Amino acid sequence: GQLHQQCCEEWTLVSEETQAKMARMAAAAAWGLGHWDSMEEYTCMIPRDTHDGAFYRAVLALHQDLFSLAQQ
Repeated sequence: GQLHQQCCEEWTLVSEETQAKMARMAAAAAWGLGHWDSMEEYTCMIPRDTHDGAFYRAVLALHQDLFSLAQQ
């Protein structure tokens, strides 16, 4: 809870560079709490061509029942 709350409060106040640094931890915190909209916002800042980026996008796709997208 506290990490997610802190990320929510700071996200719009920090630079894109800082958002990119926060994104993995913020996405994990949001996922753990079931805050899917926040998770999606944070995941957008994780490069698609990284393991974390692919993983979090797959989790979001599964949550939305987009199974073929999750397999990509």
